[in-house]
Amino acid sequence: MNEIGKLLTTLPVPVPPMFEAALGYDGDARYVAFYWQPTGDEVMYDDGHASGDGDWWAWIEFENHRAIAPHLWLPCPRCEGRGTTNTLENDPCDACDGSGLLHLNLGSSDFEADHWLILDRQERKFYVAPIVTARRFLQEQWPPPPELTPEEEQAFFEAIQRAVEELNQTWQPPSSEELEARLTASMQLCREMVAWLDGQVEEGDTHSPSSLRREK
Repeated sequence: MNEIGKLLTTLPVPVPPMFEAALGYDGDARYVAFYWQPTGDEVMYDDGHASGDGDWWAWIEFENHRAIAPHLWLPCPRCEGRGTTNTLENDPCDACDGSGLLHLNLGSSDFEADHWLILDRQERKFYVAPIVTARRFLQEQWPPPPELTPEEEQAFFEAIQRAVEELNQTWQPPSSEELEARLTASMQLCREMVAWLDGQVEEGDTHSPSSLRREK
């Protein structure tokens, strides 16, 4: 993990093996982020190269699952997780009402996200990071683009233009049968994810918020 990766915070929750597929990500990046975007009211994915909208129902099921929701908290930055703003520890922090924790804002229908949820698809771990940090981290997982001469740049853009024109001429919208098949497959993945998460919940689990730590 690069230097910017040390600013990521580990989120100690179970990672469903089908998570990214259930959310609609089919890319090949090791790291990919997810968050809710109020514009359009959709869950989004971003791997530093490609971004798009995902399966909103799967995100809602994930974020609200009893194996996940109780752990979506971060130490309050004002009191640094102490719950108090003075050394005598008798004056509760007014930002977190003395709890030392603030709910992790991954976006909603009404508010832009403050943090993104980052999945390490190789190690099967979740991290969270402020948006600026997350974007930089995701971009740095890719090699820098090669330096091109003006002639090479012109040829590159002309090739893209030709590819777009060809796509516009040949693309056909999916049939109703194809759309129905995609919806069925998406719903099945969502059900499998929920069932897998159900299996991670132990009897008698009180689900108190987990402690979070920076990645070393």
